[in-house]
Amino acid sequence: MQLTDFAAVLFWLFIIYSLAIIIKELRYPNDSDTFKKYFLPGLTVKLLGAFAFDAIYMYYYGGGDTLAYYQFSQGLYEAFFFRPMAAFQVLLSNAGQSNYYIDDITRSMQHFFLESGTFMVVKICAIFNLLTYNSFWATSLLFAFVAYLGLWAMYRVFIQVCPNMEKSMAFAVLFMPSVAFWGSGIMKDSISMACLGGLLYGLYYLCLERKKIALSLLLIPVCFHFVYDIKPYIIMAFMPAFAYWLVSYYKQKVTDLPLKVATFLVMLLIGGFLFYQTRYMLADVGNNLFAKFVSMAMGFQGWHGMLAEQGSSGYSFGTIEFTIPGILSKFPQSVNVTLFRPYLYEVRNPVMLITAIESAIILLITLYLLVKTRIIGIFTVLNKYPFALFCLIFTLLFGFAVGFTSYNFGALARYKIPCLPFYGAFLAIIWNETKLNKYK
Repeated sequence: MQLTDFAAVLFWLFIIYSLAIIIKELRYPNDSDTFKKYFLPGLTVKLLGAFAFDAIYMYYYGGGDTLAYYQFSQGLYEAFFFRPMAAFQVLLSNAGQSNYYIDDITRSMQHFFLESGTFMVVKICAIFNLLTYNSFWATSLLFAFVAYLGLWAMYRVFIQVCPNMEKSMAFAVLFMPSVAFWGSGIMKDSISMACLGGLLYGLYYLCLERKKIALSLLLIPVCFHFVYDIKPYIIMAFMPAFAYWLVSYYKQKVTDLPLKVATFLVMLLIGGFLFYQTRYMLADVGNNLFAKFVSMAMGFQGWHGMLAEQGSSGYSFGTIEFTIPGILSKFPQSVNVTLFRPYLYEVRNPVMLITAIESAIILLITLYLLVKTRIIGIFTVLNKYPFALFCLIFTLLFGFAVGFTSYNFGALARYKIPCLPFYGAFLAIIWNETKLNKYK
């Protein structure tokens, strides 16, 4: 780390912690407030994760995507000083969209300019570079801080839904090792985690609590846009899960049986009518999404499969028939590899060991709860807590998508982090119910 980097890091650590303390004291003035208790420790873990992430990529791997994002942002960063109009035009451009006026800037980004997710991260990195005097380490801190704000929003929703579970939810969201490490650098994962938390926060308060309307109406479109641009498969897993939670939430609010039946019939008629009117559009969207999913899966499996043959930490599901039944047949294996692998005997390097230990702990907790509740107790909890089933649905859908497409444990460690807080919350709810001795 150069002297200018060191100075920039110290300056931004001071700014970040000053802002954090101000937020903590103004937002949570009561010393006994649970949110106040975990706010700074969670932030510290996140910032340490950013330092560790950068150090691993710089000194252990000797490069990687995070350094590439930073390097490819340099052309746009310099344009802000010498050609500000061109720089702003690049910011407003879509991936792959260029012209003679900005062509030299976009060409400096190489292939990162051609894909919407990588292009978005390069643009955000260039903006943050302006604030950090182009310091790689300080810019990483800003990515980590933004990611933490999204995690904190997610934690607040979890505690709002599950009061008196502050500690277990803090471990699930704020102190999960993979989330703290892999979601803290100059990467897509940091931005997608930030926006996933913001999207959940906005939808929860707008649709369920019907509070903070203005903030929610701002957060939802902005966060949706960023997540969809960077990692659209998060949206494809999240929205069906949230739709279930929303319907279940209002279903529980209705206690009168005739009214509940009438409400169900009305929703069924409205849903049927909307489906009938949009059936062709939905079919086209479904076919396009399926084609993109297959294309992405074949690309990742081919590339990471080749790396595995060369000694990389890969895995395989054998021969796959790329039809809907063929892909769905790999659902159990895909979810298993996302949540519980790599196993300890599959470890190939020190970084992989950390992920393997975390996966082993998650597997042991899952097995313990299955035995403790005799499985049937889990279904009882899911029926009682629609939020728990929301977390599980998102975890299963998302876990299937990333487990099926990754074919590499190194990539999977990063790709899977959006579902880990949700699965952690699901386990925490089941654990809390077993502590109450309801399911012996």
